[in-house]
Amino acid sequence: MSAYRAAKDFNISLNTVLGHVEGRRGYKSTSHCQPKSLPLDVEKKIAACLINMEQHRFGLSRKDILSLVGEYIVSNNLNTPITDSKLQSDCLISFMRHNLTVKKPESVEIARINCINPFIINNYFEELEKTISQLGLEERPQLTFNLNETSFARDPSKTNVMAASGKKLPPLVIFKGKNLWDDWQPTKEEAFLGTSYVATENVWMEAKVFINFFKITFLAHIGTERPVFVICGGSKTHVSLRLIEIAREENVTILILPPHSLHILQPLDLSVMKSFKNTLCC
Repeated sequence: MSAYRAAKDFNISLNTVLGHVEGRRGYKSTSHCQPKSLPLDVEKKIAACLINMEQHRFGLSRKDILSLVGEYIVSNNLNTPITDSKLQSDCLISFMRHNLTVKKPESVEIARINCINPFIINNYFEELEKTISQLGLEERPQLTFNLNETSFARDPSKTNVMAASGKKLPPLVIFKGKNLWDDWQPTKEEAFLGTSYVATENVWMEAKVFINFFKITFLAHIGTERPVFVICGGSKTHVSLRLIEIAREENVTILILPPHSLHILQPLDLSVMKSFKNTLCC
């Protein structure tokens, strides 16, 4: 008789019947759970990046983590049971065993005026001092860099400029558009050496653009001395797991400025960009 008929007539589980027929009975499974969505070494690497991001003021929500991990899987062509760029929420459980916990974020008001809070500001400077001390950069200020972006009106389009401080590094100029046109770029004689140009549809600093800037421009012009310390804003379009992975490999530590505080804490906004724009306007 068929396995289905035998299971029904003798009131035995169909899986049990099929197990006997196929010779699987008596063998103990070596799997204690569902197959992992990610290899253990990748899990550890991502968890280390997440811990690093939280330690330097870029804590992520569950949704943010799922989005970043999904992006990481796609960009690295990882062979996982996941078929698209979005992960199941239960995949977060696998990260919890790597010393990760869920906690409430520090309270930060949306309005900028409420962010001028001595507790928030003092906490940032304490973290800044601690990080510089841990990296041993107290007497090596040339290894601390500041990244910032700002906009300049250019009729009929607009640009965003990515600049680095410390020693002056080549900027990244972002135009609004699907393609980068030749007449938007200066000649080699006119351009600042090493300047990069790119176009994005929304003229925002996208994650891929920032990673390319970090690898091609930033790392290429900061020299070989390490460690290096970088201060920048915390836009989600700037930071990705791939960026943190590259930064860790290159011994570069990134500290995120507190939300809504760039107008009082971002060095480039207060010293370079403001003066530059005032000069242009005059």
